[in-house]
Order: sequence, then C-alpha cells, then structure tokens
Amino acid sequence: MDAEAIKRALNDEQRAAVCTEHNRVLVFAGAGSGKTRVLTHRVAWLHCVGEVPLGRMLVLTFTNKAADEMRRRLQAMLSRSMSGLWVNTFHSFCNRLLHRHHDEARLPQGFQIMDAEDQLRMIKNLLGDSDKVDKDSRDQMAKQLRAFINRNKERGMRAANVPDGSFQESRLRDWYKVYEEACARAEVVDFAELLLATVELLRDNEALRRRYGEHFRAILVDEFQDTNELQYAICRLLAHDDAQSLFVVGDDDQSIYSWRGACPENIEQFEERYPDARTYCLGVNYRSTEGILSVADALIRQNSTRREKQLKAAGGAGETPVFHTADDEREEAELAAGYLEEWRAGGRRLSETAILYRSNMQSRALEESLRRHGIPYRIYGGLRFFERAEIKDALAYLRLALGVQGDIGFERVINTPPRGIGATTVGRIRDLARSRGLSLWDAGAAALQDGALTTRAATAVGGFYKLMEGLRDSIQGKPLAEQVRIAVRESGLHAQYAAGKQDEQK
Repeated sequence: MDAEAIKRALNDEQRAAVCTEHNRVLVFAGAGSGKTRVLTHRVAWLHCVGEVPLGRMLVLTFTNKAADEMRRRLQAMLSRSMSGLWVNTFHSFCNRLLHRHHDEARLPQGFQIMDAEDQLRMIKNLLGDSDKVDKDSRDQMAKQLRAFINRNKERGMRAANVPDGSFQESRLRDWYKVYEEACARAEVVDFAELLLATVELLRDNEALRRRYGEHFRAILVDEFQDTNELQYAICRLLAHDDAQSLFVVGDDDQSIYSWRGACPENIEQFEERYPDARTYCLGVNYRSTEGILSVADALIRQNSTRREKQLKAAGGAGETPVFHTADDEREEAELAAGYLEEWRAGGRRLSETAILYRSNMQSRALEESLRRHGIPYRIYGGLRFFERAEIKDALAYLRLALGVQGDIGFERVINTPPRGIGATTVGRIRDLARSRGLSLWDAGAAALQDGALTTRAATAVGGFYKLMEGLRDSIQGKPLAEQVRIAVRESGLHAQYAAGKQDEQK
C-alpha cells in the first residue's frame, strides 16, 4: 500500500489526521467515525511514508479484541506479518515489559497475575486470619479493601505513601501493607500493580526509559478518554522525546469508566502538556442514522464540560427512535417482547433483532417475558474463557505440577475436587507460611514433616501431595495439549464437572 492508496481509503477529516506531519496529535473520534481505521492507517502511513519500521511502533488499546482487529486490518493493508509490531493492551504491554526487566522492577521472574476474583479471595483469606475482623463483615470489608487498594495504586500510591486520614482509612492502609507483603510472598501481582510497577520501572530507571524512548519512534493510543493516571504516565514516560510521534485517539463523549479510575481530563491535560499539539475532529458517523444521533446528541449536550462537537450520519435519516419509560423491569420486558411479536407478525425474522441491556440482573425479567410469548432467544456474553472456574482450576493444577508454587493456585485446588481438606487445615498451613516466610506449597510440606496437622488432615494433605507428584511425572516431556488433558483427568476435575453436568440434566 502506497501513500496515494492510504489517502484514497479515507474521508477528508480522517485524511487530515492520518497524514499530518505533527508529532503530537489528538484526534477526537466521535462514535462510529472510523477510529480504528484512522489508527491503522496512521500506522501504515508512518511505515510507508515516514519510513518507521513496524517494530519501532507501539499501539496501546484496552481489549485483546481491539488489538487483534488492528493486527488483522494492518496485515491485510500491508500484506506482511505483524509479528514485529507491538499492538498490546496496556496491561499486556506492562506484563511483557515487567517480565523482561523483572530484576529492575524487583519482581520474581515467574510472577503470576491475579484477576479480580483471585485478588478478592486473597484479601478474604488475609482478613479471615485476623481476630480483629468480624466474620459477618469480612466479605463486605474485603470488597471495600480491594477498592481502596486499587484506587490508591491507580493514583500511584503504595501503602507507605497513603496519607493519614480517618480511623477507617488508617485501618485500610494498614491492611494494604499486609496485602503488599502477602503478594510479595506469593509472587503474584494484581492488574493495578502491573501499571504501577511499570510506571515505577520507567520513572526510576533513566537508562531503561531512554532505551525504550529511543526504540519506539511512534506511540499510538486507542480510547484515550479511558486512560487512568498510570496509563497516561506510561505514555508520557515512553514518549519523552519531541521527535517521537505520540498519536492519541479518544472522545470525551464516550467516557463512561470514571468509576474504575478513567480520567477523561487526560484529554484536556494532553493539550495543556503539549501546547503545540495538533487537534483533529472526526465528525462523520458511519454506524447510526440521523434519528439515533439526534437522540444521543440531545442527551450528551447536558454535559456542560464536554468538547462541543456535532456528528453527522452518513446513513441518512432512518427511522424515528421510540422512547418509553417503564414503571418496572416487568413492564420493560413486556414492552420488548411485544415489539418482537409485532416484528415477527409482520413476516420479518427474529434473527434480525437484538435486545441490549445494561447489566446481567436485567436478563431474568426479559427471559421470562420472552418465554411467555413463545419467542426463542439466545444470550450472548458471560465469563471470558480464562475466567471460567474450570479453566482456572485446570491451570492451577498444571502450574503446581510444573513447579510454579503460587499461593492462589494452591488454595484454589487443594480441596478441589473435595478431598476432606477444610478451612481449618488450610488456615494452619497459611499461618505456618506466614510465620516462616514460606510459600503455601512449602508450608504444607513442612506441616506434614513436622506433624503439625491432625492425623485425618495429614492423610488428606499427604494424598494431595502424592497426587501432585504423580501428575508431575505423568506430564513430564509431554506436549502442552497432552499435559492439560492429563492434568484434568488425573486431578479429578473431569469427573467432577462431568458429574455436575449429569446432575443438571436430571
């Protein structure tokens, strides 16, 4: 693809943004205005015209799906492999960088990443080991503490840096410190830690910061309105040279994640930090009709702090949207089912329809109404593959068998499937791990050797260790797919989930 082909693929607004010679660029991309097209064509333009090698560019986005889509489009445009191009989510980029430089980041080489569920599990275990926390309030405090930890990490603050506050805040800060120590002991990091550790790594290591600043000649950021303080700091630390291209795309009208740390103010700060930056606006919407855009614009205009802009629909006027206020979820569900019945009665296909709802709790009323009206449906969404319990169980077994002694995985599978190892026994192993500075795996082995467990508990725990030793021997030297099959079968997970499915079918 040459320069003229890139230009021909864009409208006037898109072309101006993609082909600019400025190195600091902010693009306001309204909904459906071709944000991904502009980002991918900017990469192609820099490569074909600016002579920037693909391996010297970094594209940061928020979902693996978006990253994969960009790679696919670029491969089709440039007719070459994208293996050298860094297209990552912020978290996967940080994970990649921290594993490369774990020593400088003061992290263990094989650190594991906790998801939100595992993080909450660890916090509950920490609170459960304390006599100062009432059992009935443990779950509530665990969620409060997780939010406190993540919020402060996203602000760049370790436990030692959290300022004095109320008694409750001081209490949470003390638990934050306990949590930090537990994570270090278990060799795990949470999602917020990936970002914070990366900021500290680049901020405190000038040679490393300069190395990556010189390597990445172009940095492109997707959904800039959703970046938090740490993510924006990473961008600034990497793009410290005025000769580098920093190209960010976002829209303050689409900022809906402030509740989880996103800072739409980063757009304003971008223009303040880089007063010479060039700003472009994409105002042609290719996704919606004029009727839908008018409704959306009437709503978003109530936001007095937004950047004034007006989207125009490329698809014409379209049908007039219908607005209805329901008294409760049942009336809302009946309304939706009624529309679908009319649609079907008019000879049109249900496969051309969809119901969009905000949260999973709304699905029950909708499903009940659809069943009453005899309308077939299919629910899309749910847990992602690696968030499913059975997948996390299998991975935990595999990691333990391969010698990755993560505390989260150990607690997950020591009694899964049930083998008579209760919370009291796990608590004793946890206490031993804390007192001796051991991993839970090593603490369990020490408890068996020292006779610290009851006869019944020792028999159950010993059986678990024999199972893991046998599993380790069984998977030795096998291909990964075979290792997974063996782990699922020999651990008892396959039998457990098969029995569960049979119970569901009865």
